[in-house]
Amino acid sequence: MILDTGSPLSWLPERIWSQFQDGVDYVWLSYPQGYRAPTGRVVGWSFTFRVARMLAPVILLDSATEYPRPDVIFLFADGNPPVPPGSNAPPYVMMGLWGGLLDGTKLAVTPNPGTGGVDGTLEF
Repeated sequence: MILDTGSPLSWLPERIWSQFQDGVDYVWLSYPQGYRAPTGRVVGWSFTFRVARMLAPVILLDSATEYPRPDVIFLFADGNPPVPPGSNAPPYVMMGLWGGLLDGTKLAVTPNPGTGGVDGTLEF
């Protein structure tokens, strides 16, 4: 996953978004008539995309904590970024943190004496 703290948009490869349900998890946002789909580019990959507004809430790793984020917009890529030959790694997802996904949240960082590192917790 790539985090872009300044991006108002996030994009998902087709391998990820194709598991979602239109009208349940997202709704398509249409382009004006006659407008061609734009092209996105990241290192080693160019892609066209469609734009969708997410309906499903953000679900944290505990699978029980949900936060509605009705204004989050995603670019749904047509296709998937390349992965190294023989790799089973999932395709990259780019999360733009400026675009509503984490609006109104705080990151609380505390020392972890057991590991010598720090722990971070999102506070919604």
